[in-house]
Amino acid sequence: MSDNRDRLHAHQFVSGRLVTALVTGDPDAQEQPMRRSRMGGLIGLVLALLVTAGFGVYGLIAGGGSDSWQEPGSIVVERETGTRYLYLDGELRPALNYSSALLAVAGGDGSVQLVSRSSLDKVPRGRPIGIPGAPDAMPGEGALSSGPWLACGAQVGESGEAGLVVSLDGGWPTEQVPEEHAVLVSGGGETFLAWQDRRLQIRDPAVLVALGYRSVPPMPVSAAWLNALTAGPDLVAPEVTGQGKAGVPLGGEATRVGELFTVGTPGGATEQYLMRADGLAPVTDTQLALLLVDQRIAELNPDGPRPTTVAAVALAPEATVASSAELPRTPPRPVQGLDGTRELCVELSFDQERGTEGRLVTVSADRVAAARPTARDPQDGRMADRVQVPPGGGALVMGQSAPGVETGTVYLITDLGVKYPLGGDEVISALGFGQAARLPVPTTVLAMFPTGPALNSQAARTEETTP
Repeated sequence: MSDNRDRLHAHQFVSGRLVTALVTGDPDAQEQPMRRSRMGGLIGLVLALLVTAGFGVYGLIAGGGSDSWQEPGSIVVERETGTRYLYLDGELRPALNYSSALLAVAGGDGSVQLVSRSSLDKVPRGRPIGIPGAPDAMPGEGALSSGPWLACGAQVGESGEAGLVVSLDGGWPTEQVPEEHAVLVSGGGETFLAWQDRRLQIRDPAVLVALGYRSVPPMPVSAAWLNALTAGPDLVAPEVTGQGKAGVPLGGEATRVGELFTVGTPGGATEQYLMRADGLAPVTDTQLALLLVDQRIAELNPDGPRPTTVAAVALAPEATVASSAELPRTPPRPVQGLDGTRELCVELSFDQERGTEGRLVTVSADRVAAARPTARDPQDGRMADRVQVPPGGGALVMGQSAPGVETGTVYLITDLGVKYPLGGDEVISALGFGQAARLPVPTTVLAMFPTGPALNSQAARTEETTP
């Protein structure tokens, strides 16, 4: 017995034969009637959809006469020429640079509308606005430098005078100068020993002999490079009051103030002491060398320090000399290898609480020579002669007058090596750096960079008056 499914199939079969017989005249034809018509219609529909989509995409790219960009504060770029405008008060106002455009529409999203010339032809033009000299290209937030930076000494100009090159490029390979080494440098008519992150001034030529630098030619450096080093104490002998007067007895023997003594310890090390009016004071190797520079001390010790015993030292009253924490305990050895293929640099790291920390390193001279020259004011001895910033890079920094200070002028440094003062948090946000950390940099280091115009919204809306 047949069921409903069988009856449905039979009905569809009979209906199909009737339609085929009616259309083709042959109820037994193998090809379904109007199959080609349906297939052709489907293909035509697909092609029509593709053409429509293509025109839509072209309209989005080319503008096609659309006025969707005409929102107050829109940043518009003419497709054919790259000319930049701001759409304000129904006019297209040429913007002098991209940063001015962002600041003039502070509070906007900063998006740029690429529009065809045909869509802009009938829109009125206004006078140009913006900040002359403001940056046209700015670093992305992810390209901001967090240090360390390099301040390198180098010969610059045709005369080969000593100059300063600053680099924010973290890709420069460096070699650290060992802590037990130092470099003899001269700048501004003064002589220093560059040691670790400090500059130790040498005022008496006899100190060079005492420390073993008599035959070492000083490396010429600029005053700006010297400013990258922390000012340490002068390399002078500790002050000794009452030289030649009677000192405290030592091991049952009479002494005089200013005499020097040595004692061997069980571990094999030798310690040095200075007799002062109030007792015996320990001195380092460096202090001992500096003390012997003093003519009166040298006369009191014609054969050098006198040997004594541990017991005698233990029984003597203990005295102290001026702190030597900022001086090397032993005279540092001269650095070798600065033969023109390497340049001496100070590597600077920055921290809000600890302040600036530095160390001496050397860098390939070719890297330093390739840095971008700055528009240096020859009257400003603090400014760098060249600045190297990675393309598309930069830094958001806060000028720090002293370690721990949490307020100061904020600057944007671009890949042109110029720093621009920023006029408050609103400006920082308008430029896209609202969430970026501000690197605390000493004002003495920031003085090495040329300064551009201050960036603020009011100046960005100022009309250019040049005809």
